Amino acid sequence: MIIRSLNVERFKCFERLDLPLASLTLLTGFNGAGKSSSLQPLLLMAQALREEPVALTLPLNGALVRLGSAGDVVSLKQGGAITIGFSADQDSASWVFRHDRTLGSHGLRLLKSKFSFGETDDGVVQWSPPGVAHPLIKAIRDVIFLSGVRKFRLEAYPYPDNPSAVVGDVGCEGDHAAYWYVTRADEEVEKPRRHPSEERTTVRGQIDAWLKEIFPQAAVNAEALPGVSLAKLSFKLGRSPTWCRPSNVGYGLSYAFPLLVALICSKPGQVIVVDSPEAHLHPRAQSTMGRILAHFAAAGLQILIESHSDHLLSGIRLAVRQRVLSPSGVAVYFFSGIREDQEDGAPNRIEIREDGGIGSWPAGFFDQALKDLVELS
Repeated sequence: MIIRSLNVERFKCFERLDLPLASLTLLTGFNGAGKSSSLQPLLLMAQALREEPVALTLPLNGALVRLGSAGDVVSLKQGGAITIGFSADQDSASWVFRHDRTLGSHGLRLLKSKFSFGETDDGVVQWSPPGVAHPLIKAIRDVIFLSGVRKFRLEAYPYPDNPSAVVGDVGCEGDHAAYWYVTRADEEVEKPRRHPSEERTTVRGQIDAWLKEIFPQAAVNAEALPGVSLAKLSFKLGRSPTWCRPSNVGYGLSYAFPLLVALICSKPGQVIVVDSPEAHLHPRAQSTMGRILAHFAAAGLQILIESHSDHLLSGIRLAVRQRVLSPSGVAVYFFSGIREDQEDGAPNRIEIREDGGIGSWPAGFFDQALKDLVELS
């Protein structure tokens, strides 16, 4: 199940946003221009659908995202209502939430819902058609989100409270990655997600192989600690025989490891949202990360990225040029904020051609290096 589009109305800075999505979608642009706000509706809906029992209110503060009060996310001038919708092929689902003062400042109540795959009237208030576990609803509910912040100073890493809820969910800060490594290390990785030159087909072997693409001669290991629901994580660099704790090997390894675990251990077709997958990586490694993400998108995952890295974009472009992923499998959006000729702040879609070239290059789109070089010359 590929979520083909995200549609929101009156959410934060957007009066209306219609964002077509691809297997690999990259959001980039100026700070404060709406990149995070474009992904937050998906995280909000995943957060709400995971609640048991599912309430008729939209939780603005939870495990995936914390947005504050109703006034922080919805324009009260428009009746205090927001719409969040998704489509996938011939199916669609949308929900309308309205600010309800009886719920306090944090209250957004479900007003109505509409589903194209069920016999549900517009005015019926429910999260999904009764008795229907539809793939689109499941795709939204089971989103894996990895934020731009990782936990890397822990002595031991905790197990998730409910590991069966979302398989491969490494946690927003990556702190459950060690658990998935421990429990899945000797399981087989499906063929499309395997490293092309690695003979070992297990999770352990594949994570080592992909990790070496980013950090040559690096290795990782995790082991369960007896008597407690904790796992110890260690890394090794170069030819050194010494295993080191994450805080002693640099941030790059600690930031990349949870993402690789999520890419390898998640279910086929999983939606993975990643903030700054290039964080703390050398430019060469950033480019490599772009190609790795393209590989996993081509292998059946849907990956949504927020990034400021031109090197990551170059890696994705190279993957398209090398036919790892087709141009139709990539969507790149440039957020420049509200301009004089554009009142709603909608982003520009940047075309990626078959040769990896850029169809158009708007001002501000990864052009700062060239500007600086011109000034230095």
